[in-house]
Amino acid sequence: MKPLISLRLALTAAVLASAGCQGGGGSNPWFTAARSNSDADLSAAATSNANINSHAGRDRSTPLHDAAIANNDKAVRFILGHGGQVDAVDEDNRTALMMACHYSRSAAALALVEGKANLEVRDRQRQTALMFAARRGLLGVVNAMIARGVQLDAQSSGGLTALHFAAREGHMEVARVLKQAGASTAITDRRGRTPVDYARAKDKSDVLKVLGGG
Repeated sequence: MKPLISLRLALTAAVLASAGCQGGGGSNPWFTAARSNSDADLSAAATSNANINSHAGRDRSTPLHDAAIANNDKAVRFILGHGGQVDAVDEDNRTALMMACHYSRSAAALALVEGKANLEVRDRQRQTALMFAARRGLLGVVNAMIARGVQLDAQSSGGLTALHFAAREGHMEVARVLKQAGASTAITDRRGRTPVDYARAKDKSDVLKVLGGG
């Protein structure tokens, strides 16, 4: 019985060690470089045999996710230039671009948009990167996505579009550019509410004027 237990423990330790080595975190130099943005760390990672697209931790993030969250646009471009998968997703099916927008990391988000990130990827709530950018009021990022022909009226699982999010949060300029680009002001969420309804409910008078509801 004891040899069997010892064998199981040994196998478990081997699996954990392998996960630590291949799954990122402390042992993968790409994660260190993504977070530090250091030229020396980036060069060291590039000359290592580590997996640039490794997933780490419970959230299954990649080095590119970490660089985006840290707003390290230099690291983002370096990782992409060395084979990083721009549309790799984490546990919530979110790309590095989504996470950059979620944390209001404009420099990293713009680098990812320029790096040809897929703008139509959906997370578990069927949200797109444009929705995250609109919610945070990232005007430059929204403009960059519009220039690439992003789908303006995609809806989340709750039926919200990017314009709904911009209206709800009171981001007047984002609402303006979305409307000018052709985003619908008439689409309703699952409760039948339009972007105008959201702006009115949140008393966002500037947004109401932009949307024609004030």
